[in-house]
Amino acid sequence: MLEAERKDYWQTDDETLKQLVETYLEIKRDHNVFSDNEKFEQYLESAAQGFGMQALLTSSQAPLQQELAQQQSQAQQTEMVEGQKPPRATCSGIDMRWRCYCCWRLWWGDLYRPAVIDS
Repeated sequence: MLEAERKDYWQTDDETLKQLVETYLEIKRDHNVFSDNEKFEQYLESAAQGFGMQALLTSSQAPLQQELAQQQSQAQQTEMVEGQKPPRATCSGIDMRWRCYCCWRLWWGDLYRPAVIDS
């Protein structure tokens, strides 16, 4: 509803808009809601400030900032480890890249090999 109001698809009174902004900010705070829509976030911020909800806006952004800081610290602690590389898979000593060709040759040879008749 807030996005529809932002894009002027829907017009509402200030009281309803205030309730929508307040509800969204509470949900964002309690459930770590993230939106990558920058225009919506700017609209939400200006609406919250216009309705005097600066404290609620700040508290709704705090969990995301804490989570981002935690992820950055974990990324710094993670180190890349290189281990042994497994040997290339082979089929009867034949490199797997040639397996289809070898199987085709075996099939083709069996299919068109003349039959040997014992007399």
